[in-house]
Amino acid sequence: MTEATAPCTCPSTVQAYLKPIDRDGLMAFAEKGRNNPGSRGTNKVHTVMQGMYRSLSYVGEHTPVVVDEPLHLFGENTAPAPGEIVLSGLGGCLAV
Repeated sequence: MTEATAPCTCPSTVQAYLKPIDRDGLMAFAEKGRNNPGSRGTNKVHTVMQGMYRSLSYVGEHTPVVVDEPLHLFGENTAPAPGEIVLSGLGGCLAV
């Protein structure tokens, strides 16, 4: 079987309806931040290099996010590339 005739192993699309956003809860959350700027949260990440291009980013109590470059960019291709991680984060933000 050639590449052109190989069956697709892509994930199938699932259509689902998400729970609506709690508008009143969101407005109350925004108002709390406006009234007390000190209550706003921060995002903190600690990144450690583990080789020439491989890094571990520690975010809270979660398993570290591993980033590496592909072989053609002199990495070891052991994890997603930095640009892929950025796009993944953007996708998560857009989805939310």
